[in-house]
Amino acid sequence: MLKSLLVLMTSGFIEGYDLGMITFANIYLKDRYFLSLGSLGAAIGALISGPIVDKFGRRPIVLFADAMYLLGGGIMCIYHSGNGFLYLGRLFIGIAIGVTSMNVPIYISEIVPNEVRGRFVAWYTFLVVAG
Repeated sequence: MLKSLLVLMTSGFIEGYDLGMITFANIYLKDRYFLSLGSLGAAIGALISGPIVDKFGRRPIVLFADAMYLLGGGIMCIYHSGNGFLYLGRLFIGIAIGVTSMNVPIYISEIVPNEVRGRFVAWYTFLVVAG
């Protein structure tokens, strides 16, 4: 259970870190579509989150979303090849944000004991803000 909680808390930190860094990066890019693609991806991720969690379960989907963070970041590293890679990577990260923001707090509340449930969900939220 401790390993699962560490992965979940890391998901929160990654989510917050991405939101902070991408907003900062947009100051230099001056691209109005860049941030919008992240919001679009988050909406898509939140909408598809329920059906895919019902089919595959929370843990695999949270790990899949963490892999989407890595994939999106890797794709954005190919930025020198054109804006298409930047937009695609931002969309992937947006989808990951939507999936993790819908599933991680629920998954945390499912796996921790009742006595500390609120504390762990609050820590997740704190790590989103700290990121």
